[in-house]
Amino acid sequence: MSLSQSIFFLKNRFAVTSILILIVINGLFWLLRGKASQLFTFFQIFFVGMQVFLAEKSGWNKPALIKLAGVLLAVGLNIWGFEDIYNTWTLMYTFAGTAALILLIRNSIYNATLGFFGRISYSHYLYHTTVGNLLFEMIGPMETIAGNLVAVMTVFFATTVVAYISYRAVEVPLSDLARSLKPPVFLAAANI
Repeated sequence: MSLSQSIFFLKNRFAVTSILILIVINGLFWLLRGKASQLFTFFQIFFVGMQVFLAEKSGWNKPALIKLAGVLLAVGLNIWGFEDIYNTWTLMYTFAGTAALILLIRNSIYNATLGFFGRISYSHYLYHTTVGNLLFEMIGPMETIAGNLVAVMTVFFATTVVAYISYRAVEVPLSDLARSLKPPVFLAAANI
């Protein structure tokens, strides 16, 4: 199933339902372990990005914006309920990040810095919780806004460095290798 087929499938049938199911599963983790699942706490943010994409494709029409708001609210409640260290801050960053993304897209804003973060975004996504949890554990909870912002910026910078190294050392070489293979050879090797 391609990405566009997946989006169509989720858009028309199961986007909100999927989020609610994941929240219930996360609640079961919390009840059984006394701690929610990192995966089920943060995975739903993917649905917010999907809804922003769908809202853009729809011309920012009212039904798409209502669905985006509903998904963002459900994801926000999940984060606030299950993120056990920085729940309010994470909720605010999620809402602010979504608003910033919409602002950038609606105004067609692009520059080299945004392009850089776009290129390393997958690696950033892969490493942010590992790097973040390690550093937040070392730094400890912050009680002030200034302290929290310094902690978050430290984690963001460290994650960016790790993501860039991974992008250059893993993602680019593997992408180059995949492009260099002729499709019939690649498909035959994959038994497709």
